[in-house]
Amino acid sequence: NTPVGTPIFIVNATDPDQGAGGSVLYSFQPPSNFFAIDSGRGIVSVIRALDYEVTQAYQLQVNATDQDKTKPLSTLANLAITITDVQDMDPIFINLPYSTNIYENSPPRGLEHSTSLFSILSCPQGTTVRMITAIDQDKGRPRGIGYMIVSGES
Repeated sequence: NTPVGTPIFIVNATDPDQGAGGSVLYSFQPPSNFFAIDSGRGIVSVIRALDYEVTQAYQLQVNATDQDKTKPLSTLANLAITITDVQDMDPIFINLPYSTNIYENSPPRGLEHSTSLFSILSCPQGTTVRMITAIDQDKGRPRGIGYMIVSGES
């Protein structure tokens, strides 16, 4: 969720030459669709939204070129950028739709220790009436999913 325009890194190269020959300009070789580099200052910034679920890491080559008028010299350096996942994807239920028929005063089935179970209040306490499952769509470090009945008793 790093905003477009955010500076994320500063590259630095030095050239011992005097005058314009000692001035260094930076570029990506080849150019990047997701990052820009300030040619004079070496500041690397985000220029497009990044999504861990699409790309987890970027490998870029930074070109540093001195400004000698007769014979400019350059060198390349690798820049590895790793994207950190944020919890930006909603969990989704699987095996929809859910429908369950139960008899009044149903006996417990012994699954009351599962974290993804719902019990209906009109049944004896602890009665498992339906097991549902949701999955986290985030690919990084998924978090636990909590369940809650938000409406309905019919």
